[in-house]
Amino acid sequence: MSRAEIDAANQALMEGVAAGDTSAIAALYHDDAILSASGTDLFRGPEAIANFFKGAIDQGVTSAKLTTISLEELGETAIEDGAYELYAGDKLVDSGSFLVVWKQQSGNWLLYRDFISPGTSS
Repeated sequence: MSRAEIDAANQALMEGVAAGDTSAIAALYHDDAILSASGTDLFRGPEAIANFFKGAIDQGVTSAKLTTISLEELGETAIEDGAYELYAGDKLVDSGSFLVVWKQQSGNWLLYRDFISPGTSS
């Protein structure tokens, strides 16, 4: 695993949000991925996760900024923690922290467990 691979996947996620391309976002998630956002049910699998992002985009989110704070490789998985910001145009509409477990699938590092906590970024 290299930091560059994770950075590239995060960049692709940000580009997917900006383009409103939920299929591109879903492709970044492992087949058995789970996304957990505070105050919501779990989203299981890339299709459900795409629907989560579609909801955010439908509510006016036009861009996302992801900032990695730390990244540690643990064999075939990696753990990343960081901060996020969501924007509607130039207006910041949400920010918080995230914790992602990355796992390889078909030679690619994909988001396996994605935990989002609004309002706690530092």
